[in-house]
Amino acid sequence: MLDSATGNAVMASLPSERTAVTTRLDTTFVKPAALGPLTATARLANQDENSAVAEAELFDSSGQVVARARAELRIRQRR
Repeated sequence: MLDSATGNAVMASLPSERTAVTTRLDTTFVKPAALGPLTATARLANQDENSAVAEAELFDSSGQVVARARAELRIRQRR
């Protein structure tokens, strides 16, 4: 979920002819997630022409952070 959230945060900032692929994903697990829905939020932390950094948090149904991630992505032309 955190990889998808960070990837979507970057993809939302790119023109349609560009795409991004994760090259590194560092995840910190804060606490066990309770059964039930999980929600991820992500934000773009830094971006240039060829790379981006995004950060995300994963919340359980009570709003508690259960995991955090920092992703590095390479930006490239779509094929």
